[in-house]
Amino acid sequence: MSKHILSICGDYVEDYELMVPFQALQAMGHSVEAACPGKHAGEQIRTAIHDFEGAQTYSEKPGHNFTLNADFATLELDRYDALLLPGGRAPEYLRLNLQVLSCVRHFVDNHKPIAAICHGAQILTAADAVRGKQVSAYPACAPEVRQAGGSYVELPMTGAITDGLLVTAPAWLSTSGPAGPIPRLAELIRLQQNSPAPCRRRGCCQPDPAKVGRKGWRLSSNQLQAWATGILPIFTRHSAGPVLCTEVPCESTATVTGMSFTSNS
Repeated sequence: MSKHILSICGDYVEDYELMVPFQALQAMGHSVEAACPGKHAGEQIRTAIHDFEGAQTYSEKPGHNFTLNADFATLELDRYDALLLPGGRAPEYLRLNLQVLSCVRHFVDNHKPIAAICHGAQILTAADAVRGKQVSAYPACAPEVRQAGGSYVELPMTGAITDGLLVTAPAWLSTSGPAGPIPRLAELIRLQQNSPAPCRRRGCCQPDPAKVGRKGWRLSSNQLQAWATGILPIFTRHSAGPVLCTEVPCESTATVTGMSFTSNS
């Protein structure tokens, strides 16, 4: 089933980190809408192309002009099932916009998947969305991640990591990988869609991250199969109810204990 994904972007966003997920997720059948504060659908933003060319930091060159297809001012956040935050230089100023931070908090508070690439983590840290999470980002963002209460994970530039409903990756090089942020976000969306309804037993499906590693997670059969076949690095923690059951076994669940479900591949 097609889902609606919002991408918040701005001038000098990293070209690949916006365009590749924008096109790939649409190719998977999803609807992707890109919005920029202060701009309307049909207007354009400028992108930048970053590369590693032997200097002590990345180089920057002009990218494409990208045409937006949504009005930021009139976004109806309840319509969207997931959020994409590309990096580049745009997050430097987007994180100063309180409406942008409010949008991010909507996805966090309503337990919807979020993917942030490279400097996209700067928006997450400003929105207090990384506390207690394992987060990858461009290495220059590591101090911000730690100061915001996250645990920075150093990965190859082609890597990505999933923690709960949060997918993060360090650079545009990750966008083409089979275990990169795009398939990870798509799989989280699929699992959210296929998650069983929460059972009504008292104490069941109430998330308690403090119990991770003691009782283990009880996972839906779809999640267990995905983890066992290597399709998805199942979560170390999760924010909301129906996917998890930490107290009383539900129907159609399996218990996995004594394992770490985060993959850095």
